[in-house]
Amino acid sequence: MDGAHKRTLERALQVVKTKERLAVALELRLEDLEVYMKGERPLPNQAFIAAIDIVANGHQERPT
Repeated sequence: MDGAHKRTLERALQVVKTKERLAVALELRLEDLEVYMKGERPLPNQAFIAAIDIVANGHQERPT
């Protein structure tokens, strides 16, 4: 995974506070999120875009 993806995940984690909440927000299993955060596999584009939204908004969006 490139540095931008990793930094975005780390910043999104700071916003939502826990890996569990971040996994839910990105619609990922916690185990998969941890693999992506370690850079062991590429982050899916949909999850990356959702992480960017969290960072940009400064909070986790609530589903409507």
